[in-house]
Amino acid sequence: MSSSKKEPSKLHGTLEKAQGTVEKTVGKLINNEGLKIKGEQKIIDGQAEITAAKLKASAEKGTPPVEQEVREITESTCHKPEERDEERGEQSEPI
Repeated sequence: MSSSKKEPSKLHGTLEKAQGTVEKTVGKLINNEGLKIKGEQKIIDGQAEITAAKLKASAEKGTPPVEQEVREITESTCHKPEERDEERGEQSEPI
């Protein structure tokens, strides 16, 4: 989400995630770690904006789905160590 004081938007968040996905993919293809990281950050920012828009809409309706939203954010932005290693092409060592 941008630093301006505009309202969160599901559409803008979705577009931000899509742009981040493209940047992350291009970064992987051309071996540009900076572009890959920038894309990952846009994906996270887009998801945060989508969640903020959903929470705002729910608050206006009077229904607080906070627990479900927190679960969705956690699942979409936090990778298990095995998943991170797999993305990097590495194998996790058993603990």
